[in-house]
Amino acid sequence: MGQYLTNKVRLEQTSKKRVFRILDNELYKDDDGTIYIVPRFFCTDNYTIPLWVSFIGGSPVDYRVEPSHLHDLACYSFYVVYTILNEDELKEKGYYRYSTSRQLWVCENIPKEYLSMKKVSKKEANDLLYRAMKAAGIPLLKRIIVRIGVFFNIGWFIIKFKKSQFILDLDNFYEQSFWDNLL
Repeated sequence: MGQYLTNKVRLEQTSKKRVFRILDNELYKDDDGTIYIVPRFFCTDNYTIPLWVSFIGGSPVDYRVEPSHLHDLACYSFYVVYTILNEDELKEKGYYRYSTSRQLWVCENIPKEYLSMKKVSKKEANDLLYRAMKAAGIPLLKRIIVRIGVFFNIGWFIIKFKKSQFILDLDNFYEQSFWDNLL
């Protein structure tokens, strides 16, 4: 089963309603050992669940929100970003370490020569979301409700049809100004 290598995320509210900026890099290790990264400063609305629907499975923020960030990155760009280093190599190079001052695991900026991008389909992005939600300990009913919701979400096709997907740039991957373009 997959696992989050970094601790629960810190977020800050942006000037846009229900849109947050991630303050720490997030690392998710998938079932096959691939380690995906969502960079600090990425802008997200967390789980895109209409407030009137949240009574079915709970509020969008009742559970860990990190899986939604990985999914949002894929939906905005049709790509996911992963590191070519394994967990031990990340530790050896100092990119993944335990912060004694914060008492949690943190991910420093991983240089672009250790990053790679993979184009993903809507199904691949949704499957990754489901596995990440399971790894985050989100209850089965909530995972099923979100899975159904993303299956019927037409946003992916609107972005694709308009050719308005966000172009990922690993040179600016950790720059706040780059991610502010999502606002």
